Amino acid sequence: MTKTPERYGNYRMSRLIHTGANCEVWQAMSIDTNQPRAIKLQSVKSSSAAQAAKLLRHDYTVVNSCKHRNIIRVFDCGTDQGITYIGMERFSGRSLRQIFTEKDRNAIEAGLPLIVDQLCAALHQLHTSGWVYASLKPGHVLVNDQQQLRLIDFTHAQPMRGGLRLLSGTPKLVGSPYYFSPEQIRRQSLDSRSDVYSLGCLLYELIEGHVPFTGATPQELLNKHLQVKAPRITAKSKYVTDALVDLIGNMLAKEPAQRPDDMLIVRHELRRCFELADPVQWQTQFSGALVDDEAFASLTSSTSSRQKLDSQ
Repeated sequence: MTKTPERYGNYRMSRLIHTGANCEVWQAMSIDTNQPRAIKLQSVKSSSAAQAAKLLRHDYTVVNSCKHRNIIRVFDCGTDQGITYIGMERFSGRSLRQIFTEKDRNAIEAGLPLIVDQLCAALHQLHTSGWVYASLKPGHVLVNDQQQLRLIDFTHAQPMRGGLRLLSGTPKLVGSPYYFSPEQIRRQSLDSRSDVYSLGCLLYELIEGHVPFTGATPQELLNKHLQVKAPRITAKSKYVTDALVDLIGNMLAKEPAQRPDDMLIVRHELRRCFELADPVQWQTQFSGALVDDEAFASLTSSTSSRQKLDSQ
């Protein structure tokens, strides 16, 4: 899009933030409320303008159905001057991809428990609302200086157990192949365990500094997801315990039935690992910041009850 009008819908445009294959993201102001916003616009450079508009409307539909503090907020979706747009909250932060590129290991080490906890919470809310994210990667996770997190870009979210498909109905792999689950590659029906695998790849990268699998060709990379066991984590970090390494290994199991059942269980187990690794820092820095939702509180309560019964 070489020239953008000063206004779309009720938003006054100011500065281009990001350009993608099918969209552009702009800083803007809401004319009605005078609040800062981000506007996601259909890109006229897309090979199919109709498909780009359809993807944007799908993005809005998914996010609007699963509101959560760690999922980017959307306010409206419309078409103006032939261009489809979404009005979103403006969230100032870096993507995990930017943090990786800048080699800011201090930011990752300091914020790891809180970053991962919030990401689990966002994905669980998405799953509860009937969707699989299906395109998890570092560029879709934003973190600000206060270690608050937003999951963005739900363009390729898939209906739970609905099979991998493009909105047109044509089977197609979407996202980054470094984080594809085996069932995505096989184009099988997806559920929350597909995102558990993708999160395992991302968590592996957060800790180890690189993804678990690479390949000289895309097909070699996909074959490793299907057939090769992930190398065991060897990074030196206070958070790297046998319990955490084993959990990530389970998340990266080739068969969904061998992984944790859902993101709530993953979140609970990760919290347990981080607390055991550094109980003092957990209590002083993280426990007050990790706000439990009702579902997580229920799981924690039931788990504690089972542990008490087991000890009797």
